[in-house]
Amino acid sequence: MLLAVVGCTEKPPTMVPVSGKVEDDRGKPVVEKILIFHPQDESNKHTKPEALTDKQGRFFVTCAKGRYKITLATPPKGPGPGGPSGGFTPGAELGQKNNPYRDPQQTPLLIDVPENGKDNITLTIK
Repeated sequence: MLLAVVGCTEKPPTMVPVSGKVEDDRGKPVVEKILIFHPQDESNKHTKPEALTDKQGRFFVTCAKGRYKITLATPPKGPGPGGPSGGFTPGAELGQKNNPYRDPQQTPLLIDVPENGKDNITLTIK
């Protein structure tokens, strides 16, 4: 019986560093946005890393290797649906009903994270 229990546990994926910047199509930094990494592979299906861009549009996160679609949201300016901490709700500029950057199925942002991580990624928002 012990062998069956040991054999059923999955080893957690190794997390690797991922960093880069988010900019608009004119090269201007996209600041203070939440990046949500949606796993696209079996190997990273139990992860959903998140990062926040800084005032230069830079971000840093740790992820399991694999492909991810990335969505963006704006942090709320105070208490919101997530409780006293605010939670993650889209801001006005990302709250448009048909904005593909909010939808994990429609977002054009896709990255492939190798087993040693990835740096200097540039994500461009049009």
